Amino acid sequence: MQLDRIVLVALALHLGLAGAQAPKDYPEAYALTIAAARKEGKVVVYSVLSNKAAQPLVSDFKALYPGIEVEYDGESGSTEVTERFLAEVGAGKPSADVMWSSAMDLQMKLVADGHAASYASPEAAKLPAWARYKDEAYGTTFEPVVFVYNKQLLSAADVPQDHDEFASMMALRRDLFRGKVTTFDIEKSGVGFMFAAQDSEHYAGIGALLKAMGGAGVHESAGTGEMLTKIAAGQYLLG
Repeated sequence: MQLDRIVLVALALHLGLAGAQAPKDYPEAYALTIAAARKEGKVVVYSVLSNKAAQPLVSDFKALYPGIEVEYDGESGSTEVTERFLAEVGAGKPSADVMWSSAMDLQMKLVADGHAASYASPEAAKLPAWARYKDEAYGTTFEPVVFVYNKQLLSAADVPQDHDEFASMMALRRDLFRGKVTTFDIEKSGVGFMFAAQDSEHYAGIGALLKAMGGAGVHESAGTGEMLTKIAAGQYLLG
């Protein structure tokens, strides 16, 4: 694969490919794709999904496609994986075959700048139209943006249901929330930056929210995994 051409998708697998044989309704060219991948020997994936969480998928891939190793790196944030890819491409070094990230604005920028390979997946017809872009980028999950809290330390009555309640609670209950709330560090998390940009554009009360967050001493986290771990440990009440 060319060094500056990647597939911006999650690992596009059909879990019925027992023994790495394409289903009968797959195009004949799919067998050539498998053969070419075996010749290359490995697929390199840069992802924001942790190595532990992705292990079942990686294991299934190896079982379905023996002879194709998976070099999977899921220990970096969305900004980091994008910067790493661009730095490697800029230096003429080998980089990822697949980029799997929740920061869709960064993914689409890679497409717009010509870094995406075209791949017409035989499974693409099963995706909604919004999840497929020019056979160059595929959406594989539909993820809500939510509040997460430690149920052992925070009652349901103290959990905000929207932005306005969030700002109000932090302003009125500083004794409870000060230093006990975390959110994305937008310098490290591309998806966090995207959420913040969308809030700034669509939420009229963004100024009051940011003021309340500052007053409550909100802590920044590099990503979802870090937030969940520290909330579960009791370091934070709410994320």
